[in-house]
Amino acid sequence: MIRSRVLATVAVCLAAVLPTAGCYQGFEGTVNTQGPSGNGTDFVVGDLKVQDATLVTDPEDPTAASLIMTLLNEGETDDSLVAATVGTSTGATEGPIALPSGAVVPVGSPEPGSPSIAFIGLTAKPGDFAPVTLRFGSAGSTEPVGVKVVVGEGYYADYAPTIDREESPDASPAP
Repeated sequence: MIRSRVLATVAVCLAAVLPTAGCYQGFEGTVNTQGPSGNGTDFVVGDLKVQDATLVTDPEDPTAASLIMTLLNEGETDDSLVAATVGTSTGATEGPIALPSGAVVPVGSPEPGSPSIAFIGLTAKPGDFAPVTLRFGSAGSTEPVGVKVVVGEGYYADYAPTIDREESPDASPAP
């Protein structure tokens, strides 16, 4: 008799504690999924995801910056990033950045061949959040999104911009 009461008490306690302890929160619970990690701003534009967007300034010239981010095309059609602006400054690229269906495209990576977007004339200072707008060929444009500005030192040293300061700061891909 006492043994069955003890078992019943243990069962009631487990039934009350386990759902609230974080051990089980359902299939889509936070313990079962991994979101984007790292510094940076994440946002969605239609079928396109932008992850870890960060502006990295040149340590010697904080008005020059690189936009680093990862672009994911989760749609069934190809798209492209055709322009990026920070406030009134337009980013310089070597043309539209292709985003094939299902692709993950790192932008501003120090890896050879990685597409890059550089800005000259940035007015935001390291520590600020600068208004970044991205324009895609099919998905359209984003509203300005606040993106953290950091100095290209330490972890970000390899991401600092390499800008030919003789180029026009408004050199951007044609729409």
